[in-house]
Amino acid sequence: MHKINRNDFIATAQFLEDAREAVELGKKQCGKNKDLEHELELMEKDVVIYSCCCESVRIRHQADLLFTEYVHGAEDLNMDMMWDILDMYKDAVLKTQERDVENEALAVSRMGRMFEKIFKMKCKGHSYYRRAFDLAQTLLPRDLNKMSWFCECKNGIERYHRKIIGEEQWKEQQERKPVLEKLKKELDELKKASEE
Repeated sequence: MHKINRNDFIATAQFLEDAREAVELGKKQCGKNKDLEHELELMEKDVVIYSCCCESVRIRHQADLLFTEYVHGAEDLNMDMMWDILDMYKDAVLKTQERDVENEALAVSRMGRMFEKIFKMKCKGHSYYRRAFDLAQTLLPRDLNKMSWFCECKNGIERYHRKIIGEEQWKEQQERKPVLEKLKKELDELKKASEE
């Protein structure tokens, strides 16, 4: 077995296709050996799972490249392209859903980033970050704190919480304002009366 470059999606897809063909050939030649037939069925399911995961990673990688190109490389932000990139992340999630939790969480986190930073839909971004964070929790005890996507996800959740707390404090101050003004008038009158 040869080592495949991490971003060589064509070679990986070809390798998986070769594996699928080998499993098919094995199923045809296994005869009535139930144990071998069962093992080959398990291998066939594994090949399908790996193929879906490979396609998901390829799509997400392509979306990441486009995101970088259009966000950091262009003078004007092409919002139609941003929606297309979001669709690519959605497709990546669907291909890996319930097959590869880490890649699913990573793609969901990217969707959170798109909603928070590009579309300025903070609440929706938070819900995607939260979903990615919850998916990542299923990977425990693995330490994800060194993974950039996980850190971005945690930071997005924290930013949203700080924003919500700030808004709540502002509302609270606005509700107190009339009472404080009334109390200030009363204090001023008491102070004036005490000085006389």
